[in-house]
Amino acid sequence: MMTSGKPISKELIQKIREEILKGKSKFQVAREMNLYPTTVYEHTKDLPNKYHREPYISGKPLELLKQLLEKGYVYTEKNRNALRALQRYFPQIKRSQFKGKSVYYLEDKNKLAL
Repeated sequence: MMTSGKPISKELIQKIREEILKGKSKFQVAREMNLYPTTVYEHTKDLPNKYHREPYISGKPLELLKQLLEKGYVYTEKNRNALRALQRYFPQIKRSQFKGKSVYYLEDKNKLAL
């Protein structure tokens, strides 16, 4: 039975933190100590996750990035969110409007794109 919304002791918080620092996942600690996962997450926000990964690009954004690198531009009305996500990682990707549609291009390929 999981503990309810009652405050937990400083000793228990310390024990949770120690288990996380030993290499256990936050979910695993919650399960072993019979706590709600949100309780464990709340008291260990400042600690890294066991499964923390570096950000990476995959799927449709990766396909669009390949097109950008090959052609220098992508003319699209779809995939706006994927392209905007790429812009966060690569500020060299610019956007212009042409006939009501967006053209995403690499900064140094603007003449080719337009």
